[in-house]
Amino acid sequence: MDILIEDQHRALAFIAACNNQGYRPSANQVEDWLDEPLTPTPYGLLAKWRSFGRGGVTEQLVRLGWVDADNRAGDLHVLALGMALLRDADARTAEVVAATTVVLNAKDPLAYAALMSELASAGAGLLVDPYVRREQLLHIVQDTTLERVLVGRNLKQGDLDGLRAMLGYLPKGRRLELRIAEDAHDRYLKAQDGSVSIIGSSMGTVSGQKSTTVITPFPEDSHEMVGKMLENRWDSAEPLRAEEPGVQGDEKELPA
Repeated sequence: MDILIEDQHRALAFIAACNNQGYRPSANQVEDWLDEPLTPTPYGLLAKWRSFGRGGVTEQLVRLGWVDADNRAGDLHVLALGMALLRDADARTAEVVAATTVVLNAKDPLAYAALMSELASAGAGLLVDPYVRREQLLHIVQDTTLERVLVGRNLKQGDLDGLRAMLGYLPKGRRLELRIAEDAHDRYLKAQDGSVSIIGSSMGTVSGQKSTTVITPFPEDSHEMVGKMLENRWDSAEPLRAEEPGVQGDEKELPA
């Protein structure tokens, strides 16, 4: 059962946003707000006007008392009410960013486990990490369903041989392809759903607790652009061929 009708909800949200920033709106300011055709968003009250051009928006802000334009030059100045709403909108946006950013503290013994959890949540995605080695690849095989890993050309020959050997021992039905990119420097995670994040440090750095690492998601409107860039890198990279294992079929086991 709904307790609040739409206007009550909008009024309470408006008053709460002002109060959160130390401002107490008058009854007239609340009523003026309710009379305006505004569509609120989760990031605050200042967004998505339904049918106003740019001039219409500024006129509306003046009419609502959020902005002052009473000088002769017509210059605009944000008033206390508008500043309170703006601070509240910025705070809500910051909360969303903080909620989606993962910090892997170098002093946290579970940081590597948290990283593996993020990789696992990407489904059949793509990991770009120039310095993935045999140990990290083993964890990718066992603990995630990632299907593509892009490493860098700076890996030593012994490291590449270790990766080839690991690929030769993939469990039956486990799909995983590795490629070597000439220009792989940063670390990215492209999830199966198309979302993309940048990872501050390599898996080996996180595992060795050498530095604090941040996993930061790209804004949704940039997923297509960044994803296309990663796909181009993948397409131009050299496939890393698996080394034939000595044991065949169901008997083969991942090397420790």
